[in-house]
Amino acid sequence: MEGWVETHLEYAGPASTIPVMTAPTTTCPIPFSDTVCLGCGCLCDDIAATVEAGRITHLERACEMGRCWFAEAEKSGTEATAFIKGHVVDLEAALERAAELLVRARMPLILGLAAAAVEAQREAVALADALGGVIDAGTAESWARRDTIARVGQCTATLGEVSARADLVVFWGCDPAATHPRHLERYSAQPVGRFVPAGREGRTLIVVDDGENNTTRDLADDWLPLKTENRLAALQVLLAIVRGTQWDQARFAAAIDCGPSRWVALADRMKSARYGAVFTDGRMVDPVELEMLLLLTRDLNQRERGRFVHLTLGAGGNAAGAEAVLGWQAGFAPGVSFVQGYPSPLNRPVKADLVVEIGPNESQASDRELPRIRLGAWATDDNKCEVEIATAHVGTQVRGTVMRCDGISLPLRPILPTGRPDLAHVLRAIRERASAFAGVASP
Repeated sequence: MEGWVETHLEYAGPASTIPVMTAPTTTCPIPFSDTVCLGCGCLCDDIAATVEAGRITHLERACEMGRCWFAEAEKSGTEATAFIKGHVVDLEAALERAAELLVRARMPLILGLAAAAVEAQREAVALADALGGVIDAGTAESWARRDTIARVGQCTATLGEVSARADLVVFWGCDPAATHPRHLERYSAQPVGRFVPAGREGRTLIVVDDGENNTTRDLADDWLPLKTENRLAALQVLLAIVRGTQWDQARFAAAIDCGPSRWVALADRMKSARYGAVFTDGRMVDPVELEMLLLLTRDLNQRERGRFVHLTLGAGGNAAGAEAVLGWQAGFAPGVSFVQGYPSPLNRPVKADLVVEIGPNESQASDRELPRIRLGAWATDDNKCEVEIATAHVGTQVRGTVMRCDGISLPLRPILPTGRPDLAHVLRAIRERASAFAGVASP
């Protein structure tokens, strides 16, 4: 890559090297095109950035959330830093101590994979496999979604397909203009698609939410006010209309915020759409509500003509990649246990005795009293952690791959200099040392 020099930080033990990126060899402005932003679930891959003397001096096409994300990336640090109990040590000592703790643990638990690239997630799975440990990459939302989709199934698509084909877009209980600023511009409302040549004029945009929001005020063609507690009733009515079954309009009118005629009109629009898409924000933890939405999209696909799909707006980072890697490497997502010597579905809660935090997590293992190893760009000198190793920032300081919420893989490349190691290589180095401690060959 122009302007960058890749070096290797040697360490003792198995024959391996940990690559790092040194400072640029020139202070001239270096342009980067098609940079990926992980600030929200859009994972926009068209960001143009200019870097000068190791700082981002110009960004094009980034929204405000994206600019904040790139600003945080600049703060992640450039120096290789490792700690044991809050005391600065060299990288070798931290690797050795982490491996020793993992070998002694009866049930190590790995958390926070959404903050890692696919390559590092794969190494995390290999580490859990070698140690007979557990990986929990899920949140409350992802666990509820997994069980519901396994039971009902899901009619889905890529965001590219939606932008090329959808003439009806429904946002159910979400406000993409606020949470995913470029979603409407790139995927769901404004893009000119192959089968929607008129762009925004060729689409109908409907929001179903409990109050006015940025999307309803500025962009939506229609807004149906609906309190959260009434969503199930509204979905039952939509299902009844689509299926052609009877329903009590008077009883429904007494319970729902807007009149039955508007819901009949929405159902008719759904049935007449050439290609429809309904988006949720991914935080729909009520499995019954999600199941009703999935059943609704499934029934809409029983028409002679037309297609209907369901997608989530997605979270920032690489949560979709974590689930894909676990399914690919171990067969189960978003959590897997290797305690039996082979992969099996994770049963929660987990009685772990050591936690490996790869990034911030919302998982069930939030007991701060457990000994922990912390890896990642967010590592600090926390004296409550047994070991901390600061690694390169995913998305701006290291090569790799991430996955968008619709399963599309996007390549990452470094645009900022750092002396920190790649998380994937750190995880591999720990696994090699743990295997040596245990007296077994490293896989």
